[in-house]
Parts: sequence; C-alpha cells; structure tokens
Amino acid sequence: MVGWGVPRNEAEVCFSKIDEDKGGTISRAEFFAEYEPIWQYQMDNMLSAVQKFKSFTSQEARRMEAEAQAPTEKTNAADAPVPV
Repeated sequence: MVGWGVPRNEAEVCFSKIDEDKGGTISRAEFFAEYEPIWQYQMDNMLSAVQKFKSFTSQEARRMEAEAQAPTEKTNAADAPVPV
C-alpha cells in the first residue's frame, strides 16, 4: 500500500485490522479478499496503461513503416531547375 502512496502509518493500521491472529502478517487470501477494490483499481489502471502503450507502439510502427516506404522528396540543389 505504501507503494501506492498510502502513508506507512495508515497502511499499518489497515493491515493490523485484517491480521486476524495478530502475528504481524496477513495471508494473500486475507489481503486480496479485504482489499479487492484497491488492487482491482490498480490492476485496471495498469491494464489500461498497457493497452495505451500497445496502441501507441502499433501506430508508431505503422507510421515508421509508411515513412520507410515513401519516396524521399529531397532534391539536390545542383539538380534543381534554373529559372530563365
């Protein structure tokens, strides 16, 4: 939770509430059951970011491919027509 921006003291209070045996640890099952809205929100954000990245890289790849296949329009000054 601290990695998500929750202050350490608040995270400790939250964890102590679900530490049923007060052994100082919680099981994965306890965490995922109790904090599903939090981790689900984080997971949704992560998946959305991955989709945006994939879309961006796909579009960028198509743009780069199109640029590579397009004829270059650069002309050499010596080849340019001379006005009369």
